[in-house]
Amino acid sequence: MKLTPKTGRTHQIRVHLSYIKHPIVADDMYGGKLVYGWQLKDAKPAVEDPIIARPALHANTLEFKHPTSEKMVKFEAPLPEDMQSLLDMLREFRKV
Repeated sequence: MKLTPKTGRTHQIRVHLSYIKHPIVADDMYGGKLVYGWQLKDAKPAVEDPIIARPALHANTLEFKHPTSEKMVKFEAPLPEDMQSLLDMLREFRKV
């Protein structure tokens, strides 16, 4: 899901997604649940670590006007390995 916050207010995305009953995976502050491999595979419950143990929220791109030079600056970051693993498993077992 791609979201573009307008204000930069603390927790804006997390609050809004929780409000519409779609909290971020593993965001325990706003109702997101941990996801385990056995759940995605529709297997018998098993003792294992969650696929991701932190809120699955990632800023792929940040762009803003530099406070001193006033030039636009842009930073990009690849998807972290734990989030990529979650997406890979969702695609494999849930056909998303």
